[in-house]
Amino acid sequence: MTYLLLALTPPIIVAAWFYKNDKNPEPMLHTIKAILSGALVCLPVLLIAGLFLAPLLLLSPMLGGILQNNSLVSGFIFAFFLAAIPEEFFKFVFLRRYINSEEADEPYDFIFYGAMISIGFAAIENVMYVYQFGLEVGIARAFTAVPMHAICGAMLGYGLLKRGKQTLAKGYYTWDTMKGALVLPITIHGLYNWPVLAFDHNNAGDFIKILSIIFWIGVLIYLVIKFKKILAEVKTMTAI
Repeated sequence: MTYLLLALTPPIIVAAWFYKNDKNPEPMLHTIKAILSGALVCLPVLLIAGLFLAPLLLLSPMLGGILQNNSLVSGFIFAFFLAAIPEEFFKFVFLRRYINSEEADEPYDFIFYGAMISIGFAAIENVMYVYQFGLEVGIARAFTAVPMHAICGAMLGYGLLKRGKQTLAKGYYTWDTMKGALVLPITIHGLYNWPVLAFDHNNAGDFIKILSIIFWIGVLIYLVIKFKKILAEVKTMTAI
């Protein structure tokens, strides 16, 4: 029970923060549905990334040795192709229902529902990590990974907001829409994961570990600055 509380409390706090900052709060039932939909994102991500792509990469004669011996290449591939790209893409897929709903009638709603979808995913991921790695990891993720997921989800919603609701209603899965919505969150998410995975690699030397820490801190700082700018911009918008 302690582990479960530790895993779920940070996502709840982050969700409450986004809800509190909504001048016209979304219906609670609709908000909860968005969070639960985000939790379902774990299923296709685990199926495609965990059960298909990961074994394919590790068993590849060409890539297998590189992934085992090169911390930077291994970290990059796993950070982007097994985490950032599939996770953000399926958040994008599940977010469509809420962006096109009647409840999404204000600019802030776009980043709100993007964050809620991501928080649902982060909650399930957090439970898995806490039960596997313990309390220390849960405490660390409360201040890093959970907010990162929520902010990337907000960035995803922001990218959709820039396209406009009428455009999204006509063509959600167009290249322009996907590019505009996914490039920023995938990039931030991948760059967040890359130094962490490189640091944890068996063959990471001291220089790589130091560089990874510095780079990771830089990504976190940029994440916060960019998110503040997005919030400030969205607050000045009057229509979608």
